[in-house]
Amino acid sequence: MAAHCPKCNYKLKITDWRPECPKCGVNVVYYGIEDRLNAEADKAEYEHAMFQPKVDRIKSSFVGDNIAKIRIALCILPVLATLLSMGSITMNVPFKETVEIGWVSIINVVTLFTEYGFDINAIFAALSYEPTRMAFIGFALALVGLALAVVTWLVGIIMLTLSCSPKGIQRNVTIASLGIGFSVISFVGSVIMAGSMAEVFPGIFSASVSPLAMIGFIVTYGAVIAINIINKKKGITINYKDVSEYLIPYEERQARKQEAEAAEAAKAEA
Repeated sequence: MAAHCPKCNYKLKITDWRPECPKCGVNVVYYGIEDRLNAEADKAEYEHAMFQPKVDRIKSSFVGDNIAKIRIALCILPVLATLLSMGSITMNVPFKETVEIGWVSIINVVTLFTEYGFDINAIFAALSYEPTRMAFIGFALALVGLALAVVTWLVGIIMLTLSCSPKGIQRNVTIASLGIGFSVISFVGSVIMAGSMAEVFPGIFSASVSPLAMIGFIVTYGAVIAINIINKKKGITINYKDVSEYLIPYEERQARKQEAEAAEAAKAEA
C-alpha cells in the first residue's frame, strides 16, 4: 500500500489495511488508474508510430512491388545450383569391384560427413604429406568455397529486407557477386583436387569435374544482380502508413475528437 493517500496526501499507517483511505474514503489502489492506463496507452501508441516507418520500409523492400516479388523468386534459385553435378569420382580398389560414386553435389558432401565424420587431424596430416598436399588444398578450397556460397545465399535472403536502406541495392549486388566468386573458387579447388589425386593414385583414383554447379551459380546470381540493377534504376516506392495521429498526446487527440464530434452534431442539428 502507498505511504500517502494519492488524493488527500493523508499519511497511511500500518493499521490502515483497508484499500480505502480512512480520511477521504477514496480507493488508494485504483485511484487515478484511468489516467495511468491512458498514459501507458499513449506511450505505446507513440512508440508504435515511431517504429511503423521501419516496418513500412522492410515491407516495401521485400514485397513492395512486382520487381521485389520477382527478386525473391530469383534469390531462391542459387541454392538449387548446389544440387547440380559438380563432377563424378571413380575408385578402382584392388581385389574389389570398381567403386563409382557418380555425380557429386552438396547432398553427397553432407552425407559423406554425416556418415564418416570430419577428421581435422587426418586433413592436417594429408596437408603435411608432400604427395597429397595439393590434393587436399584443392579439397579445402572446394569445400570452403561451396560452404561460403551457401552462406552468402542465406545472407542475401536476409539482406533483402534492407533494400530500402541507403546502400541496400549495392549491398545486394555485392553479396551476389561474392556468391559467384565463391562458386568459382569451389570449382577451381575441385579441379586441383581431381588432378592431384589422379597423379598420386594413378589407375586407382579418377575424377571428372563438371562446371554445371558453377554455371548454375553464375547464371542465378547474375539474374539476382540484374534484377537489383533494374530495381535501383526504377526506384523503390515506400508506402508509409499514416500514423501521425499517434504522435499527438492522448489528451490533445481526445480534445480534437470531441471537437470534431461536437462540430458534426452541430452540423447535423443545423
